[in-house]
Amino acid sequence: MSVIYCEHYRQQNDADIIKVFCKPTKNFPIGTNYFYAPAEYEDYIMSKCWYLIKNSGFYVGRHIKSGFDTTLSYLHIEVKNLLNEDTFGYDVNHKNLCEFDDTFENLETIEHKLNQVCKMKQGYGIIDNAKAHYFTPSIRIDGELILGSSKHDELSVCLAQRDLELSKRSYNVDPLNYFRGSDDILDLLRTGKIDSEESKVMLLQKYARNVWYIARYNLFEECEKYHIDIAPYRLNVGGYLIDSSGNLLNPYKNKKASVFN
Repeated sequence: MSVIYCEHYRQQNDADIIKVFCKPTKNFPIGTNYFYAPAEYEDYIMSKCWYLIKNSGFYVGRHIKSGFDTTLSYLHIEVKNLLNEDTFGYDVNHKNLCEFDDTFENLETIEHKLNQVCKMKQGYGIIDNAKAHYFTPSIRIDGELILGSSKHDELSVCLAQRDLELSKRSYNVDPLNYFRGSDDILDLLRTGKIDSEESKVMLLQKYARNVWYIARYNLFEECEKYHIDIAPYRLNVGGYLIDSSGNLLNPYKNKKASVFN
């Protein structure tokens, strides 16, 4: 698969980007066979044979031959190198978790340990057996496990988990800049049809279909600010968040509850 053409867009923040299309394949059929990059590097990008690579995400890369050896070079690292940034010993992180979005604003050079927390996850632990039942917020920093106060229900522990992260870590995932599984919203943003404020509202509307996300990242005030209604929910006898039909809302306990399906 190689690049075949690109489209030019100006975002509402005045950043110029290109949407580069590759030849469609089984893994990347029409509608998914593209990536974003800075318009400034159009000539360089369009002169290379880039591929979409499925590797714990959808990365953009190319193979470079040197003698008998072939190495894989990733576009997000090359973009940083073109900016003369030293990435040796560091990770180049995609802030919105979309590895096919190699625009300037989405790339940052950070320590590997910080890159590991830039993802959505449950975070808190659950003890549920005949002797005990409780939920405990927890994070790990430099190998040290830090526990918060245990809670008796999932709503409380979600809020406590976020508080623990924000109070103990200087770097955390931003749910209102998390576009993995929301390619449609990201495309509207990158092609200049909406601005960043509108994209946040659209993401909030998506999260509001499942209160677990709202609680896990404490987005209640944001929902109130934008007058977004949260889907009905309650706690069952075990303290778990459930919907009106009694289904678990934790996407790590019930994959069908994920808003990214």
